[in-house]
Amino acid sequence: MAGIIKKQILKHLSRFTKNLSPDKINLSTLKGEGQLSNLELDEEVLQNMLDLPTWLAVTRVYCNKAAIRIQWTKLKTSPICLFLDKVEVEMRTCEEPRPPNGPSPIAITAGQSEYGFAEKVVEGMSVRINSITIKVQAKAFHASFELWQLQGNSLNPKWQRSDLRYTRITDPKRGEVLTFKEINWQTLRIEADAIESDDQDLSSTPLRLITNQGRIRIALKRRIKDCNVLASKLHFILDDLLWVLTDTQLKAIIHYAKSLSEAMEKSAQQRKSMAAESLQTAPPSPSLHSLWTEPQPAPTGTPSNISQYFDVFDVKESSYHTFISRLDLHICNDSSSMDEGLQGAMQLTFRKLGFDYYPVHRPADGCRHWERHSGAMEAHAQWAGKLLQEYQRRVEASGIPGPHTEIPQSAKDSPAKTAQAASGSSLKRLRSSCVVIRMDDVDIHQVSTRGRQNKKTQSLLSCNRKALHLPDNIPAVHLQFTEYYFPDNPNLPVPTSNLYAQLNSLQLCVDSASVLWINLFTRGLLHTLDQVKAFYHLQDSNKSDDHVDIRMDAAQLKLIIPLDSSILDHPERPQSLSVTIPQMVLSNTRHCPHGSNVDLNTTCEKFASCTFFQSTPPCPYPRDLSAFHPIPSIFLQHAQEMEPQPLDRKQLRSQDMWSLSLSRVTLGFDGARRFPKGKTQPFVEPFAMSVWMCQPCAFKSGSLSSSSSPSKTHQLSSEQEPHQQEATLASVHFLAHTITPVKMWLNHYQYVALLRMKDEMARLGAELGRDIRDVKQAHDQKTKMATVCLALVVDSVELGLLLPPACTEPEEEVPHTPETDSPISDSDISPSHHSDVVLEDSGLENGISSINTVGFDQDEQDGVVEEACEAVEEGLEAPVPSPPLSPGQSVVLSREPSTFSLEGELSSAINVTKDVTKDAISASLDLTKGAFSITKDAFSMLSRGSGMSKLEQVQRSEESRQQSMKPSPSQHSFDSAILDGSLPDENLSVDSDISDNFVVLLDSGSSVLLLILSGTSCTIEVKGEDQVVAVEAQTLTPVHMGNVRLSDVLAGVIQSKEGSSASPALCMRAEMGPAAARHSALAESLGFLDVRVQDCQAELLASTVTNIGPFLEDEFSVDGQPMKLHMSNVTITMKDDGPRIYPTAPQPVPATFIVDELVLERSDDGIMRVSGEQEKNIQPQESQLCEVQAALTQALREKERLLLEVRKYDPTFTL
Repeated sequence: MAGIIKKQILKHLSRFTKNLSPDKINLSTLKGEGQLSNLELDEEVLQNMLDLPTWLAVTRVYCNKAAIRIQWTKLKTSPICLFLDKVEVEMRTCEEPRPPNGPSPIAITAGQSEYGFAEKVVEGMSVRINSITIKVQAKAFHASFELWQLQGNSLNPKWQRSDLRYTRITDPKRGEVLTFKEINWQTLRIEADAIESDDQDLSSTPLRLITNQGRIRIALKRRIKDCNVLASKLHFILDDLLWVLTDTQLKAIIHYAKSLSEAMEKSAQQRKSMAAESLQTAPPSPSLHSLWTEPQPAPTGTPSNISQYFDVFDVKESSYHTFISRLDLHICNDSSSMDEGLQGAMQLTFRKLGFDYYPVHRPADGCRHWERHSGAMEAHAQWAGKLLQEYQRRVEASGIPGPHTEIPQSAKDSPAKTAQAASGSSLKRLRSSCVVIRMDDVDIHQVSTRGRQNKKTQSLLSCNRKALHLPDNIPAVHLQFTEYYFPDNPNLPVPTSNLYAQLNSLQLCVDSASVLWINLFTRGLLHTLDQVKAFYHLQDSNKSDDHVDIRMDAAQLKLIIPLDSSILDHPERPQSLSVTIPQMVLSNTRHCPHGSNVDLNTTCEKFASCTFFQSTPPCPYPRDLSAFHPIPSIFLQHAQEMEPQPLDRKQLRSQDMWSLSLSRVTLGFDGARRFPKGKTQPFVEPFAMSVWMCQPCAFKSGSLSSSSSPSKTHQLSSEQEPHQQEATLASVHFLAHTITPVKMWLNHYQYVALLRMKDEMARLGAELGRDIRDVKQAHDQKTKMATVCLALVVDSVELGLLLPPACTEPEEEVPHTPETDSPISDSDISPSHHSDVVLEDSGLENGISSINTVGFDQDEQDGVVEEACEAVEEGLEAPVPSPPLSPGQSVVLSREPSTFSLEGELSSAINVTKDVTKDAISASLDLTKGAFSITKDAFSMLSRGSGMSKLEQVQRSEESRQQSMKPSPSQHSFDSAILDGSLPDENLSVDSDISDNFVVLLDSGSSVLLLILSGTSCTIEVKGEDQVVAVEAQTLTPVHMGNVRLSDVLAGVIQSKEGSSASPALCMRAEMGPAAARHSALAESLGFLDVRVQDCQAELLASTVTNIGPFLEDEFSVDGQPMKLHMSNVTITMKDDGPRIYPTAPQPVPATFIVDELVLERSDDGIMRVSGEQEKNIQPQESQLCEVQAALTQALREKERLLLEVRKYDPTFTL
């Protein structure tokens, strides 16, 4: 009996072992237990069973001791248990792919082809291994993988332990069976070390990674009749992973991966060619008309029969998946790689990180059955479907037959039908290779350096998933790369590979230290990559320069730029500038929103209609110094390409035409203490923008047409472009057009914060440029001068300057007291914003003011007698006590001199005032109590930091009003009765007037000056370190909106008024860099500004002219920027809106100034110089000088060319 059992075991296990003889088996027949020792396993059989890639080969497998347990009476329900003590596996990498894997050994273990009882028993085997050591020998490194406490079990479709009969699903109609297995372990240790070489020192730090529990889940679909595997799905799952990596270890990873890249690429090509065999066994593809339609949804609900149950867990295609619940990477640089001041570490946290690979996917099958299916996959499928439709049209236009195409007899008569049949057949056999990377959450912290050791670093890049309530099925980052191929005809042209990305709710906080550290860190990695390529003589494949279709969709992105407030921490000063982008689409294809050829053609027409961008030399001011043509003709050429391009036309990656669509972009300020926490103060209201980008020089160097014949569009464009020489084109050109008007609001403290942000960005740019130059010089790399040209068109720009409230006296005003000069009264006098409460408060203020007018000293009698006259007039015209006046019932006072007797009426005025006082005191008591409660809160807020300076300003502003009104003793006692025992600091006296200003501070108004620019065109040119900005606005209209509530401005309640029309008004040119030194020495660092205002009319208020200077002042003294202001035919009307010093003064008359010619210039010494009409001839002289310089340069080039031609025939020729 023992001999029969041994024979059966030997028969089943002989396929996996070498030279297995019965004398090595120790089997207990009755117990169903047996032992094996010193087993040598068959490498080829294990390769076939594990389906290893052909760039990896198994050379040796050894097991010291094995035990087996068989439950003879429960073979159908309980698995055979195999226990292994120690297993050693040795592998090597293959520079050339080895022969492909053969059939699985399970198919012939029992000597029969069908999936029968023996196959079920062997496949259901359970394995326990104490330790496995896998050693891999490669050309550049050797690695080892050690696993402890490994278990392999057969599970049910829900990955749970159960009866063996429930671990497989068999569908007799399909003739297929599904099996599910799981391998788990306690610990995994990975080590890799470089192999030392004498040729070049590429040694690196060894890699080490230790993980805790992990598991692999495998789902197999076999054919019953021959046990062949039709499809498999493999899941590699890790719960939490923490890995500390230095820059030298990352360089080692690059070293190892690059050394394997060539062998892996060859193996992938072999796999694609072998996939042709699967086409014969695959189910029939859908017809041509349904190739791009949306697939039928997967069955939902409870399956009613075995076929539906099979469909729920069906493995429709082979795929490989890696899933990590949480990955914490700590990346740091070694002390030897960087200076001590640049050492740092960065923490990267990724949650629910997944990698999916689908090697053989039919594009027509859709992706609903993919792992963790999401809307991003459907968005990619729709976009890729449009790309495949474009490819289909190109195939039909080229007439290239598909692989193994049999042309129907009816189609042989028509070439069009022949091409259609060929393209349809080829698309049915098209396959794709897809890689999907997705992460549900990401958190990258700012770099930690020695200066930040005691500070908690904030997030550099994070996801606002909780704040924006992002659904679970929407990832933060989704990347999907797709390659296409024909398995049975690799030489047939295939659709272009595509890359799709989707970003959701990401937030980036700019940090200068992190940006500099990342720049240096990545530069070192790229240098290592170049070294590895040179050492192994690796050449980039031809695909590196090929065009790849790219599209990126983004939603709810946010960029935060911190603003420095260390110099002056004012309550209104913002701490950060936030840029919110609700929707963004970036693509180099014409199949995306606002990115079609029609959209590009519309943009080109918009720019062509602007005379500012005309290229006829010489260019007028302000573009007279422009080095580039702003609108290359390649944009128009691309927009007019309507016919499908032939397949033999190869497009390079540098010839991509990019489109960027931004919707509802908003800029705002955050962090000001004066405003509620978490409330963003708007800076730029939502607007939409369209941007196009290309590299014109790439189209000149590359092939713009097919190898056979150029298209009509290219012939036409080449005729239109004789004047656009390569010297007039930048490396990169941008066209930007704002689709909606741009509206901005800005106060002084926000303006100053923007100045500090500009300084910080300039420092960061300078440091980045210096670091890049230093790295390239250290590696003996040539630095190429970067040239960029941006053309911008903005139809309408509205800039609202929030100036301090003006102390005005409108014509329709109650002239009772100076209290009406407060901003609250000014803002509340508007009919659209008044309320009963406000009117009642105004009446109470009148009463309190009347108290103040009673108790005046005799020596100040002459100063206030006129105010008493006004009080008498008010008392005579209205009953006592008078009800509060609404804005529509205002009394108009005449400013003419008085005609009544002062002595007779003064006593009447005092009597009237006494009666008013009795009623006003009781009302003012309640008012002052409420005002004082607000005063305490406001005082506590202002006492922080620079708040006391604000209080002093408030007190100083009140002194001018109180000089002529000294409080009476009754008021002193009245205020002290309220304040005694209530004020924390008794040394500070606060009266009711100052408490009113606290209220003003909490909800103060602003005098708004709105600058409206229409038809604005702009070019920005960057040439190395030189920058030139040219701006032209057709109209410039200032609109005074008067004193309005700040809350109304921020809420958008206040709308701009219609301003007077004006002719083309503003031209400006700003220069920065070494080229600006021709103006002055200081201009090289600070820049030079040239502004010209012409044919303009403006109406300005005196308060605006007074406040605009302090508004533009910086918070610390800086050198004045060299500038020149040229005004021509400008009419300015000044209106005096200030308070009257004497009430007898007449209404002010506007003053008009007409400036025919005026030049205001400031040089390095900071002195402002004013000159007149003699500056008229400067512009023609500058234009003539530029023309002469250009002609001289052209003559010198022609001279050099002629000398080269002559020296071809006479090398000794000299002039």
